[in-house]
Formats: sequence, structure tokens, C-alpha cells
Amino acid sequence: MRNDIVYLIGPGGAGKSTAGAVLARELGYGFLDLDEYFVAHSGDISGYLCSHTYSEYATRNFTNYRLAMTAISSPTVFVLSSGFMVYLAQIDPGYSGTRDVVEMAPFTFLLMPSFDFENCVAMIVERQLSRPYLRSNPGSEERRIRERFCQYLALRCQRVSTGVAPERVVSELIARIAANTSLNRSGISLSLIREP
Repeated sequence: MRNDIVYLIGPGGAGKSTAGAVLARELGYGFLDLDEYFVAHSGDISGYLCSHTYSEYATRNFTNYRLAMTAISSPTVFVLSSGFMVYLAQIDPGYSGTRDVVEMAPFTFLLMPSFDFENCVAMIVERQLSRPYLRSNPGSEERRIRERFCQYLALRCQRVSTGVAPERVVSELIARIAANTSLNRSGISLSLIREP
């Protein structure tokens, strides 16, 4: 199991990409966003979903994940797609094992704007609807987070609330990473920790 990758997981609108980019810069890590990787290697996600089933998209996204992992050669903050941790097992024979590895990795963080169900739903919908490409179907955003909320909370990893300023989220992530002595030995400076 690699301990030089920080995985950020959670629903769309949780702030994974925003926090991840800042976290990578603060730690001096590389930054990889699986959605951006998909666009670069498989085309626009919305367009892909117009001509393929969601299961086909999930399979393709998992393939992209494996390709991206082979290219990682230095410490990296890796932002996974919103649905990556809740795909159906049958999308690929290797998916379940990979999902377990990600879930149990020492630096996997579930980011959620709130761990209260209704607050989380309201915040996710509000955030997602602020994105122009998602405004056309507000009902689907609410339905998606309502269906997945319990699945996210069942994941056995560290949890961080993103219902605060991004700087505080990053400070919390850095503090948790720095608290792990094995990673400190590999070079993270405690001076990176800032007060919230």
C-alpha cells in the first residue's frame, strides 16, 4: 500500500478539487484530479454520458484511474471522482480490491460539507447548482447525494468537514497528515501546519 498518495474522496460539490490543489501546493506534492484526467484522455464527461451508460462511464473512469496510478512517481494529492467509491462492483473485476485499497490507505480523506444528512444535501445542491454545466437538472443532484450519503459515511477512512473556509480545510488536512509519524519521517515539515 502506497503512503505517498493523499486521496480526497466524496460527493461533487464537497470542495475536493479546491482543497486538493491548495493542499498539493502547501505540501509540495503533485496534484491529480481524476475528472480532469478523464477529460484529457476520454473527452468531456457530460458528452461521454450522453452516448454511454453510467456503467460504461464508471468502467472507463476506473481504467483511467489505473492508468493515472501507473504515471504517479512522486508524492501526489489525488482527487477522485464523486462516484468513484460507490460504483457497482461489476464494473471491473479489479474494482472492489482497488476500492478497498483506497478506502484503507493511510491518507484517504472523505470530504463532506456537513455530516448531517439534510444540511449536506442542501449544501451540495447549492454548490452544484452554482456550476453552469449542472444547472439544467437540479433534481438529479439532490437525488444523487441522497442516494449516496450513507454510502459515503460507511467508508472506513478519515472524515473532514468542508463547511468552513478552504484554508481551514487545508490546515486540518495538513495537521492530520503531519500527525502520522511515518509520513513525517519521509519529509513533511511540521512547519506547514497553520492555525485555522
